[in-house]
Amino acid sequence: MRHRNRWTPRAVAALTFGVLGVVALPGAVPAQQPAAVKMAYSAQQQIPYAASLVAWQNLKGITVEPVYMRNSPQAVQTLLKGDVQMVQTNPVAAFKAILEGGPLTVLAGLMLNEWTIVSRAEIAEPRHLAGKQLAVHSESSMSYTVAKYFVKKEAIPNVRILFIAGSPNRAQALRSGQIDATTLYITDAVRLAMTDPGKFRVLADFSNMSEAMDSVLLVRKDWLAAHPREAREILTTLVQTHRWMAKHPAEAVERVARLFPKEKPEFVKAAVESYLEKGIWDADAALRPDLIRTVVDFLATETGDLPKDVNRDPAAYATFAPLDEVLAQLGRVGGK
Repeated sequence: MRHRNRWTPRAVAALTFGVLGVVALPGAVPAQQPAAVKMAYSAQQQIPYAASLVAWQNLKGITVEPVYMRNSPQAVQTLLKGDVQMVQTNPVAAFKAILEGGPLTVLAGLMLNEWTIVSRAEIAEPRHLAGKQLAVHSESSMSYTVAKYFVKKEAIPNVRILFIAGSPNRAQALRSGQIDATTLYITDAVRLAMTDPGKFRVLADFSNMSEAMDSVLLVRKDWLAAHPREAREILTTLVQTHRWMAKHPAEAVERVARLFPKEKPEFVKAAVESYLEKGIWDADAALRPDLIRTVVDFLATETGDLPKDVNRDPAAYATFAPLDEVLAQLGRVGGK
């Protein structure tokens, strides 16, 4: 008995279309996957990082995966090893790594000075800190830098410096009476004022000191050379997000609240509004040659974090062209 040929024209056509449905035709362009970038932050996730975290959510065609480190040196090491492509870190750690020969460069300023010094309420004046304990984050932190500057400027003798990692942890140590004063992010100063009204005092607010910028966006030079389009897109979105948050504070609070669902809404609102009011998230992303030169001068002459004879050329530390191109397109609005 002969078997009938089951490969009818209709069956052949069905098979043909089925194959073509899973095999690309010659010359077809496959769908592109979003570019993936890892970014290390130099501490735990916290509201000071909110503007950049919102910006990364706004990116199209690029995904940024945040990675949280214990401190700035650790974050910079992950960048040097190539485990991440971008880092949020303070200028001290960034500039030291560059001066030591690291193939790194600063692309933007992420946050201007957001530091305060908060003490127990009975310490009414800076001079009352004489002989008292003042806690900071670490020896390589901007927290320590502003503390050294404050003690020197106010000529306070015999201040005992303690190291406690994490602004929230230092705030808790202050609440529990373990220390007399501490450097705190504005957010943690706001939290203390809300949870313990009248018990603590802001001895110093450094938000007008742009020369003590808190953090920069540091990248590998080889990554920047290989990914100029991604770098421009990241910078464009960062600047646009900073400006959008300043113009739409209520919506900005909502976006940040979604990033920190465990925080009380009234705290998120007060913290974000404080950052926006003080211009901590700079509208032009805070990267100009004059500003970088001022930061280097401050770290070399006022705090001793850099050698006095350090290279003062801003181009040794930062690559200005990518952000300049972005601001030429978007326009400068005159950040700090």
